[in-house]
Amino acid sequence: MKKLIGLDIGSYSVKAVDIKVSSKDIEIKNFGHDLLSRESIVEGEIMDTNLIEEVIRTIFTRRKIKNKNLSISISGRNLILKSVQIDAVGEEKVRNTLEYEFPNHIPYERDDIYYDFSIVSEEGGRSDVLIAAAKKEVVNSRVNLLKSLGLVPLAVDTAAMAIQNAYEAIRGPITGTVFIADIGAEKTSFSIVVNGVPKFVREIPVGGNHYTDVIAKELGVNYEVAERIKLGEEKSDSRLEEFFDATNQNLSNQMKRSLEYIKGNAPLMVNKGVLTGGGALTPGLLDFLKEEMEASEMEIFNPVEHVKAPSELLPELQKVGPALSVCIGLAMRKVK
Repeated sequence: MKKLIGLDIGSYSVKAVDIKVSSKDIEIKNFGHDLLSRESIVEGEIMDTNLIEEVIRTIFTRRKIKNKNLSISISGRNLILKSVQIDAVGEEKVRNTLEYEFPNHIPYERDDIYYDFSIVSEEGGRSDVLIAAAKKEVVNSRVNLLKSLGLVPLAVDTAAMAIQNAYEAIRGPITGTVFIADIGAEKTSFSIVVNGVPKFVREIPVGGNHYTDVIAKELGVNYEVAERIKLGEEKSDSRLEEFFDATNQNLSNQMKRSLEYIKGNAPLMVNKGVLTGGGALTPGLLDFLKEEMEASEMEIFNPVEHVKAPSELLPELQKVGPALSVCIGLAMRKVK
């Protein structure tokens, strides 16, 4: 099996991680990251190819990452993750049925899409199937960019599945109904997992940058200063959490609507809420969502707190914290 470097190209930063997984623990062997400008990636699409190439090249050179085999992720509006029922059992029959029924499940032309599926359960001649589909042009643009740098993308995953893989590797299998909110710079990826099976994924257009913009507006400072205030790197303002009320409420309302949509299809009770991603540490957000969301338990998932790492990497890893969830999940993939 080939070991892969997890490479997460986000709208705020690029992160690369090399891990070693044993029966006892997960160890980070190497790690590098660099920040991006706000215009580099918009709604999951790369707008500044030259900058992205330079950042990735710099990370691999500076950190002396020798392994060129990558696991990457796709997210955003160009990705569909859908749970469906198929009148067939067995991988070959399910695949043939999906090909025939494709227009019923995926709102794109078949020739424009890469897709894969996993059979969740089989009963009475029917299968519960999870489909992941992404536009070829989006996947190809990422893959071609990386190949031009001498890198070899061998696995493409969804960001939501990568986070779930990291969470379950560290916390154990998910039981009951759990929502996971990956709060990135531009958006929040909101997924609902029932007994380890992803049932729903939605992109919510609220992320860490929106909180930074609020600080900049309320305090009359530029974006860079506002970001440092949000991260606790500069003197804060006692009204900070107050400033965030409207943004918190917007995020909460959209998360609630997603839960109501799922409940409309099948009654469920949420056992736990998990916040991760760089925006999970936004001051006051966890407490706000604890009050607003119907979850008996709420936590921030910071994988850095649960893995081993060389002492020289710890300062940078601690800065990134929950934002490393996708990257670690990607690095756990292995291919033949």
